[in-house]
Amino acid sequence: MHSSIALKAIIMRFDEQTLSDSNVFVAVVRFRSFANAARSLNLSRSVASRAVARLEKRLGVRVLD
Repeated sequence: MHSSIALKAIIMRFDEQTLSDSNVFVAVVRFRSFANAARSLNLSRSVASRAVARLEKRLGVRVLD
């Protein structure tokens, strides 16, 4: 696939939910903790965990070990 076509496909995959889930992921990495990330975003730990799981599913890769 041509690189510009691949880039467009990636961009199209990012919707508002994906951006929100990405923000949760960034917080988890920043705080090195689902609990602390969730607290900083006024979310429950389970909501933060589901957000990262959705992001991983959407991207087709594991983003955290």
